Amino acid sequence: GVLWSIIPTGIQTLKFHVRSGDYKMEEEARPVEAKVILDIFQRICTHTKDVENVDIRMPSCAPFDLSFLNYRNLHSISVKDIALPLEQLSLLRNCNTLKALSFEILITARTFPISFVALEDLTLNGSWKAVETALGALSAPGVHSLTLNPVHRVDRADEVGSYAPACLSGVTYQRFPRLCNLNVCAGFIERDTPPGMCCLRMAAKISSSFTTLIHPLLSLHGLRDVAITFSGHIELHCSTEEFVPLAKAWPQLERLTLRKGLEGTNVAFVETLIAFAQNCPHLKELSLPVMQCDASAIALAEEYRTAREKAHGLEALTLMGLQNWAGNPSVMVHTPEDLVSTLFPSAELWAGLLSRRQMARLNSIR
Repeated sequence: GVLWSIIPTGIQTLKFHVRSGDYKMEEEARPVEAKVILDIFQRICTHTKDVENVDIRMPSCAPFDLSFLNYRNLHSISVKDIALPLEQLSLLRNCNTLKALSFEILITARTFPISFVALEDLTLNGSWKAVETALGALSAPGVHSLTLNPVHRVDRADEVGSYAPACLSGVTYQRFPRLCNLNVCAGFIERDTPPGMCCLRMAAKISSSFTTLIHPLLSLHGLRDVAITFSGHIELHCSTEEFVPLAKAWPQLERLTLRKGLEGTNVAFVETLIAFAQNCPHLKELSLPVMQCDASAIALAEEYRTAREKAHGLEALTLMGLQNWAGNPSVMVHTPEDLVSTLFPSAELWAGLLSRRQMARLNSIR
């Protein structure tokens, strides 16, 4: 009774966190403890009528139920550390004020359409298959920011190739016509990785190409901020021919991050940068994987500078590496900064945590 007397009935933000350490108990005691947790949550929801923002963190072994929430004024809800089935997500479908939703999805055998008329910001976590299922069930045409964090346990690296394209096939213009921000942070864990050791990633190349992965995304012509990252040492093959249609499909781009997990040694450095310069006039930040620089690089860059009508406004270019520069007499007379400034006069070239210009300053001080 004392607890309810000190909780204001008009609170707008509710954070209900149960630490995993608090839930360590004998297995036979867990049902009793779970009932207590659910009872407390239900009573809080009954006591507070005007909650707008809900943040729930529960240990994965604890059961949970969102049916206790008061949906009248709910603007955002975030559920972490515990995966819930689509049935729980469907409880929120009649909440016409919900703007932001972050959820971890369990794989479910039964799917059904779930519509969110006001949703603008959506984050889905879970296995690749669970995220794919959720994307197929959801209807949220107003979403402008989408974050996907799929992780899957697999036996072999060659299994990876089928999961990613199937999942991202649900991210199309037909489903998300207003989407402008897309963040995909994908991971794959070996199936026999012990619990708590998720940092052990597979170090292998996969058969799927970058084109196969991003093909569904090319219909999203309004994208402004895109980041696609594979955790660990997964290497996804890509080439120049795959970056050019990407630049043409996303003319509104302001920020693009395509680095970790991509093997870009077959990507021609200058041709790729020219494609972005010609097709993405609003681009400010660009991050790319390891690329190659051949003997034609300088000539191509000069040709582009001569033909362009005005300088591009790119501010930052980050590279994971540049191959064939050292030992190439045709380009060694120039620095990478010279080449980049030819294409993007205002861009700062970054390689790692410090830009090359900052490294030069530090070396001069020494």
